[in-house]
Amino acid sequence: MKLPRWAAIVLVMSLLLNIKTTLDISSMKSEIRNLRSNVNSINSSINNTMSSGISSIERILKKEASIVNEFKYEIIGIKDKKADYMLSVKPKIYNEGEKIYFLIKAGKNSPQLIPAESEDNISFIASTSISILDGANIDLVMEGQNNKKTEKLDTIYPIADKFAARISPRPLGGSIRRNAGSTKHIMNYEYELINDSKPDGYSTAIKEANLNIEINGKVIDTFPMKLEDTSKFERFYVALKEYELQCNAGDEILIYITATDDIGLNYKYYMEGWIVEKNGGLDRWPGKYRFGDVEVY
Repeated sequence: MKLPRWAAIVLVMSLLLNIKTTLDISSMKSEIRNLRSNVNSINSSINNTMSSGISSIERILKKEASIVNEFKYEIIGIKDKKADYMLSVKPKIYNEGEKIYFLIKAGKNSPQLIPAESEDNISFIASTSISILDGANIDLVMEGQNNKKTEKLDTIYPIADKFAARISPRPLGGSIRRNAGSTKHIMNYEYELINDSKPDGYSTAIKEANLNIEINGKVIDTFPMKLEDTSKFERFYVALKEYELQCNAGDEILIYITATDDIGLNYKYYMEGWIVEKNGGLDRWPGKYRFGDVEVY
């Protein structure tokens, strides 16, 4: 049945109107999504601005309430795992006769009360030593005839990682075989330890390095590693040639490198590990130690 012309025109117009309505709705949805996104961005911006403003006000109020104008510290030397610090503070108000102290709380040590000295009653200084393996909280103590004021100055974080030598021990290959007809194993191995940066005024030098062989938790041999200094780094080297290792079934064999640097830090690096099997063969150590990681202590 053929539709009348007017009916076809109405149908086409209806379809076009539906298409336009669908497009308008889609456009409105898109605009609503954009509007929501803009509102969220505005809210986020307002929150960030308010948070920043509150933080700024808190800093100003804290500064106003502080009894200190300035505090600073610097490292003046490192030796035997300890850093020597120079501490300096400028109180806002100093009354003649008041005593100034720095209260140092480092690691598990008992707090230390260190008197500060001044030549002008403006800047007060003192020196202290703190283990580079420990952090420390620094407080100011001001004692007058009838009052005592304290304030937290700063936290000094452990600096061992900053000054520790950047060492890279590694095996250079070799072999270990069972000596036929005995419980001995014959080792032919080479090892090296690299201190990646050439020591200078800000780098740490390795004083000595040793290769250690341990069986069942007891060190049975230690081999000094020879320093081969180069233009770019320090290299320590050792070679085991036809080394006889007496071991029995069930024994646990461990090989590791130890080193000491010129600021007193010690290093330990596990290289190899085996367990002697009943048939005399060797099975790789099952992960009791962290092979590949350097311990600093």
